[in-house]
Amino acid sequence: MKNLILFFLPLLVIACGSSENEAFLPEEPAYTCDNCDTAVLIGTWRLTEFYSDPGDGSGTYQVVESEKEITFSDIGTWTSNGNLCGFSPDAGPGSLGSYVPVTNNMLVANCNFDPIRGYQLQNGRFTIIYACIEGCGERYRKIRD
Repeated sequence: MKNLILFFLPLLVIACGSSENEAFLPEEPAYTCDNCDTAVLIGTWRLTEFYSDPGDGSGTYQVVESEKEITFSDIGTWTSNGNLCGFSPDAGPGSLGSYVPVTNNMLVANCNFDPIRGYQLQNGRFTIIYACIEGCGERYRKIRD
């Protein structure tokens, strides 16, 4: 009986330990589009990750729950329900502008400066790279084609 307890005790510890570790893993937001073509920019994308470095290189993208969305048209224009002149995960006053896929340039029409350095479309994520000294950005997931 003692051997039986010694056999099952480590298995029980391992099983309990793995479920505790899984509870601390950040989950990705549930709003993704399973059938969307994420290799194409045209469509609607929702903010899922936000990056702001404090200036020492230690910053990482953090998962956020946000209603901020960007919709790209097939004629090189985009609209957003959030302000892209500033750097915020919040939806609010909208922005609009144009984009050039060949150069990955994204222009914001209603700003008096150029807040965006460029963008990337990789691995099903759309990333905006802002013109911050310390490093900042936003990652979006496609929710509609």
